Amino acid sequence: MKKIVILFLFIFLISSCNPKGDNSDKDFRVIDIAGNIGSGRIVKLSEIADEIIYIPLETTENSLVGTPRNIYYSNGLIYIYSSKNHPVKIFNRDGVFIREFNRRGRGPEEYEDFVSMQVDDSTGNIYVESSNKINEYNPCGVFLKSVDKQKAFSAEHQLRLFAKMDNNLYIFSSKLGQNFANSYVAIDSLSTIKLTLPYTEDEKIFIKINARIDLFKTPYKFKDVVRIVASAGDYILSIDKNLNIDTSYIFNYGKYKITKDNISALSNSDELIFRSSDILESENFLFFQLHLGKQAHKPQELIANRGKGNIVKIPRTYALFNKKEGKLTFADQPHINQKGFADDLDGGPAFWPINISSTGYMLSFISAEDFICFSGKEGCTEKFKQIVSKLKVTDNPIVLMVKLNN
Repeated sequence: MKKIVILFLFIFLISSCNPKGDNSDKDFRVIDIAGNIGSGRIVKLSEIADEIIYIPLETTENSLVGTPRNIYYSNGLIYIYSSKNHPVKIFNRDGVFIREFNRRGRGPEEYEDFVSMQVDDSTGNIYVESSNKINEYNPCGVFLKSVDKQKAFSAEHQLRLFAKMDNNLYIFSSKLGQNFANSYVAIDSLSTIKLTLPYTEDEKIFIKINARIDLFKTPYKFKDVVRIVASAGDYILSIDKNLNIDTSYIFNYGKYKITKDNISALSNSDELIFRSSDILESENFLFFQLHLGKQAHKPQELIANRGKGNIVKIPRTYALFNKKEGKLTFADQPHINQKGFADDLDGGPAFWPINISSTGYMLSFISAEDFICFSGKEGCTEKFKQIVSKLKVTDNPIVLMVKLNN
């Protein structure tokens, strides 16, 4: 039977979890953005990680990849997704090319287009989301099953970007639209709607005035729940396999919060703060980015056009939330044109994850050209330089795997 979360119950759920003011009763779920304005520091990689591993990917005619859009690590294999128009390339942990995955086509076991993909950390199964369905394949690319999204489409929502709860439950965000009623939808493998999470009245106003407010709400699996970002990005909620909902984290924007009264000024305002990325989560941390406007005490400095242009300043920060301490830290840029954590383990470039495996590895990449250029900088270890000695600027990217500490 279709299960609907009534709007007033949803609002009661999220509004009943206000942060406590008493420091002795500190709510470790509260991500205190307003309270950290004006602060920030260079965060060293060794503060959160034990090791960084550089993996040059084998470069052959069959193994060439573009700029990775996402990297997955499962059961000793590295999956590189670079473009919806190119096959997924699969390498082992030594960077040796194993095979490619490509089931594009019009057959019942194929997908015509490519919206997103995921790799199951435990099984290695590959999920490909297209416009009208999700296809599941085993690690060798053998078709397992398909879930029809089209059956669940309605005037109230359009399904896009998902997290798989278990073998029979999929949590989707709803495609951005001014007339849609639902922000998230859960369906089973028969495309039966099991849960809908409606937009709040404020969110409906936000979307009509400024669509940017509905970005960066991709659901993601963490352990045995799916996390979603709700109520105009103010809360991170958890949904379990029984469709129970709980509040996991609360964003405190304070006076910098976007409201229905100031949303119209968002594009021209330096006062308001908003999240500018999806959220990554590990056992101990949350990782995300914030647009701070004029509250940015140290805007990021990037060199345009690969060093040939002017320095561009962006009022944005990378943010690290320590879940066990309830502490938020703004990670200052270690050097110009670098973003994330300073690599004090091997003296390499700054690191920021684009994915995190369930086994505790943060994943990212660097182009061979940039890797080679960085080897001339002070502080690089011999390990770094030995890798460079075997590289050409035209080689595949180098995958970075950083082992998080416990």
